[in-house]
Amino acid sequence: MAHLCQIILIDADGYVSESCDSLFDTSAFYHTKISTSVALLESLFPILLELSPSDPKLEFSKVEEPAPFLKGYYDFSFSKVQYNEGELILWTIYDFTRLYKEFLEYQQKRNEINIEKEYLEKDYERLRQTLSSS
Repeated sequence: MAHLCQIILIDADGYVSESCDSLFDTSAFYHTKISTSVALLESLFPILLELSPSDPKLEFSKVEEPAPFLKGYYDFSFSKVQYNEGELILWTIYDFTRLYKEFLEYQQKRNEINIEKEYLEKDYERLRQTLSSS
């Protein structure tokens, strides 16, 4: 399952410090702020800077296409960690695109079945009333 997860360390200025690059290449973000390239990360960044390593991680589920380089559905977690005598933001990205798409398809089919069931029940009730009134 390692290929479904990427771990990124971000410094206080918003640059990538380290990454395993298992989902996307972060090499551009060693010189360009990743904190301004992902809308959710940009809006959370001031809060993330205020976290301490003892604070619970912040988690976000089913984030859809959060950036041009992240197409699909992702779960994010953010926390502050001690690293090399300093503190960095740990961003963990879980790629659940396939799972969430399969769930959405299942949900759609279930809804269609429920609608069909309602129609059949109404048709049955109308037929029953017609037969009982004859």
